[in-house]
Amino acid sequence: SLYMSQLDNLGVSGEVQAVTSANAGSFRFDGRAFCSEHARATEGGIRTEDGGLVRLGSDGRVGLEEIEAAFLGTPGVDPSLVCTGWVANHFRWIVWKLAALEVSFPQCFAGRCLTPDWVMCQLKYRYDLEIDRSHRSALKKVLERDDASTKTMVLCVSGVNPPDLNQENGTSNKITDDEATPIRGSTPLRHQTCGTITVTDGWYSVQASLDRPLDHLVRTGQIHVGQKLCVNGAELIGYDQPVSPLEAPNSLMLRLHANSTRRAQWNARLGFQRHSHPFPLPLGSLFADGGAVGCVDVVVLRTYPLEFMEKLSDGTTVFRCARAEDRESNHYHMEQERAREDLLSRVQREIESEAGQTDSLPKLSKRMRRSCSTRDVMKLTGGKEINEALNSAPDPSTLEECLDCDQLRSLQEYRRTLMEEQRRDMEERFQQAWQKHIQGVGGGHDIISTALLFLLPVATLSIWRPSEEIMQMLTEGSRLKIYHLSSSPSR
Repeated sequence: SLYMSQLDNLGVSGEVQAVTSANAGSFRFDGRAFCSEHARATEGGIRTEDGGLVRLGSDGRVGLEEIEAAFLGTPGVDPSLVCTGWVANHFRWIVWKLAALEVSFPQCFAGRCLTPDWVMCQLKYRYDLEIDRSHRSALKKVLERDDASTKTMVLCVSGVNPPDLNQENGTSNKITDDEATPIRGSTPLRHQTCGTITVTDGWYSVQASLDRPLDHLVRTGQIHVGQKLCVNGAELIGYDQPVSPLEAPNSLMLRLHANSTRRAQWNARLGFQRHSHPFPLPLGSLFADGGAVGCVDVVVLRTYPLEFMEKLSDGTTVFRCARAEDRESNHYHMEQERAREDLLSRVQREIESEAGQTDSLPKLSKRMRRSCSTRDVMKLTGGKEINEALNSAPDPSTLEECLDCDQLRSLQEYRRTLMEEQRRDMEERFQQAWQKHIQGVGGGHDIISTALLFLLPVATLSIWRPSEEIMQMLTEGSRLKIYHLSSSPSR
């Protein structure tokens, strides 16, 4: 093409132009272009800036194997600290980055970036930063569960995986919702299996699961390899344990939401951003099935009266205005009060019936049944015995006048304890009977209040269980920045 011929004229070789994220790991330098005959004879290879020596392969080229051997022999590098696959992983991303610099800015970097010396310097820089200084990239922190995946970060698309490839790998993301209409009006496909993409922070990569709107953007080419995405509210799925990026299973994925994902500028820095909170989005760019919405900056155009929602026992949902809810609530409480009174009366009758049967049983000892004279009663000290004696006497009031102060005190304490036990027994029986009654007639009057706001002709906002403070803020004409919303098709 014309652009490729221009790159050739500017000094960008065809091998560099052909580098992609998929083949960058297998890239091999032409050793003759970077090492003279004199250097090969005296040094035995390419001497790098950090003191390493890159020896040419048998074919006269330099690839991953030669670079790794030279890097592990570089002064200041401890091979025991470098895990398996570390050099290969970073070699791939470094080669892709340096090749992209030459292709994107040929006037400045043609033939100057993708060199063995630069690759070795970049590897040594990453070794010093990650291993010596324990600095970790955004994806490494997220996968090792030391930072939140919901923070705002910029990631680069390094691969697009079609749905058929995902099914072969066992990572398909099938969407079967019936409605998939974005708020702004476009219509994605229905009942489709969404593909995945591979994203990287420049250091490590991870598979990303797409929802239907994002998959539609990938299919139409609006999201492609090499593009940077600013994401927020992403979720780790498929594996719930901390894991190194180089050991992550294929099932581990980063779930992206269309309503919290936007294209980033070409020169945006990869990884976590300085401001980790959600970025505001215009309402017209949101999708009904695009997942969570991080933030919207809106002006309230109209507020509607408060509504109340009740879920009935049969699973249906009923919405009422405030007046209808007051009427229904009063009726419900009246029915509940009537049921409680009837149940309490029934429990009292049961207790009185049991008490009558107990009172008919003989309570006094043989000595008390033979005689219940005043002299015998004056000898009693226990409150229970005194109470039984009075209950069995023909004239309890006359007999009670003969009691002294200590006997009266014991009698009163016993009667107080007896009444407390009866009251506690009645409450326990009533609660048990009331629970059975509720289970028999179904759930209670569970109400959820909701406030409706008219923001723009394209969106209506529902706020569930709004507090008094929030209700005071929801005035027409007020400007609000609202966080952590969920989108759904309009009813």
